[in-house]
Amino acid sequence: MDELWARASSSVTTDVSVASAKQYTHVVVGCGLAGLTVAVRLSEDSSNTVLCIEAGGDSRTDSRVQSLGAYGQAFGSSLDWSFKTTSQASTGTTKTIHAGKTLGGSTAINGGSWGRPDRSQIDGIGSLGNEGWSWDDLETFMKKSENSHAPNSAQSSAGAQWDSDAHGTSGPLDISFPPSMYSGPQQPAFVQGLSQALNVTQVADLSSGDVTGVVAYTQDSILPDGDRVRVSSATAYLSPVESSRSNLVVLLNYRGISIKWASGSGARATGVVAKSSATGPSTTFGASKEVIVAAGALRSPVFLESSGIGDSSILSKIGVSTKVNLPGVGRNLQEQTMNSIGTPSGSYDFGGDGPSNVIAFPNIYQLMSNASDVRSWIEANMNDWAQAQANGGFVISKESLLKQWNNTLTLLFDKKVGAVEFFGDSGYPAGGFGIDTWQMLPFSRGSIHATSASGFSRSTINPNYFSVPADMQITVAGLRGARKVLKSNAVSQALGQSESVPGFQLIPDGSNSGRYDRWASWVLDPNAGFSSVAHPIATCSMLPEADGGVVGSDFLVYHTQNVRVVDASVLPTQISAHLSATLYGIAEKAASVIAAAA
Repeated sequence: MDELWARASSSVTTDVSVASAKQYTHVVVGCGLAGLTVAVRLSEDSSNTVLCIEAGGDSRTDSRVQSLGAYGQAFGSSLDWSFKTTSQASTGTTKTIHAGKTLGGSTAINGGSWGRPDRSQIDGIGSLGNEGWSWDDLETFMKKSENSHAPNSAQSSAGAQWDSDAHGTSGPLDISFPPSMYSGPQQPAFVQGLSQALNVTQVADLSSGDVTGVVAYTQDSILPDGDRVRVSSATAYLSPVESSRSNLVVLLNYRGISIKWASGSGARATGVVAKSSATGPSTTFGASKEVIVAAGALRSPVFLESSGIGDSSILSKIGVSTKVNLPGVGRNLQEQTMNSIGTPSGSYDFGGDGPSNVIAFPNIYQLMSNASDVRSWIEANMNDWAQAQANGGFVISKESLLKQWNNTLTLLFDKKVGAVEFFGDSGYPAGGFGIDTWQMLPFSRGSIHATSASGFSRSTINPNYFSVPADMQITVAGLRGARKVLKSNAVSQALGQSESVPGFQLIPDGSNSGRYDRWASWVLDPNAGFSSVAHPIATCSMLPEADGGVVGSDFLVYHTQNVRVVDASVLPTQISAHLSATLYGIAEKAASVIAAAA
């Protein structure tokens, strides 16, 4: 462990004079999941010199980061951007979206859960106008990132399963089953309860591309033989090479402010302007080949706008001259919402100390007995809903959004992908067992835009939660389903407890597991309602420009010669999975594309 977390000084620095003393072929803005993956891969070619600029510091030796068991302790700290939304029309309150402000980005503070979406969802990205994007193609790059470890004999005996064909075993990123994984009665009871209540069947591996079902034990981004030692993009990609790779520099505590453009009418980047504080001096770092923007879904669009790329009407408001009029920048924001139901603590033993890793993805038909009628209702209303989203400025047109929604309907109702996630939460509430529940593919769209060109002003983030009625319908269906699981014979007998959150006094049960209006009111309660899942995407969508796209299938920003975006912002639609495994694959693919273009 000490070797993994030891930090050499040759590549990582806080001294701007050290970073500015070199000339670079590539400058990467943001040293999180995607930024470090791309930077390290590009630096494998000794003819490249790569600078990665990170707004946060190096937290690799911080106890809140090192152990996955410390998940949540970094929230609200200096390691967290703690993005605040605008007051939401659905609740009258703001929400917080957590994101890592440190080397490794959110991989340094997230829950570490590992899994990929249904293969049809990656194929769906290709069908939206992205040539060359498919499951078969991206799976190669997802495997390239992995060093996946099979369960040991004890873990296999407890029920852990692993599909060797679904994983890479020679990549930089260790993916393992927790040595201290739970083996108590809550694990098999959850799996059996899903079968009894919703007819959800068990699948072996959440990385197989066929993931609609429940997995008793999932892998996490942790070392195989440590005490839940986190593996982040910083420890996996950077730590092994930082002391030996002289053509890679990582500058900490500096924020990318804007792109430096070559003179003339063409949009060719020559570097990046960076600052350590709003009032501090600026430093320009030259890039002879490319600038890669990897600041995350809630920072990359703001950086582009500050650089003159975006909707010209928005740029004029912040005093920035338009370099590329690209109205899709900052639009199409999609974020998931979570509510948790649960039982109080009982006399049973969890059989370990986690982390929690039993996950289910039921499909729409398992949650709704009237799913076909719901589809007809959505289809009858989505023209008006899409127009309202366009009128609000959240997408560039009704027609562009309808293309995305038709893809979503195909995935939900024809491909039967996971509509909702059930995350078995050992320890919530207060030592009990709960089910964290969230809709995977929201219809609502939001936006994020810069409020100034300083790079340090708070941006306007409006996820526009529950602005499309279909989202609440699916959310309530998920919560009703989760209640049924807790009421199942398997769970109630194993745990000996009944639901306490929200509880039957607040939402009486009835024939349909609680009235719709009661559930909806609880979801939107300003004090105890939903929280952000912190999976924002799509603010620099990979789509045709006419459909609100910001980058093409090669990650190149439209109408620029050498600016690319590589992070969650390019995903055009949500997926039925935690994001990390897919994003590592996207970053590996981007690194390959950029290297080939050199």
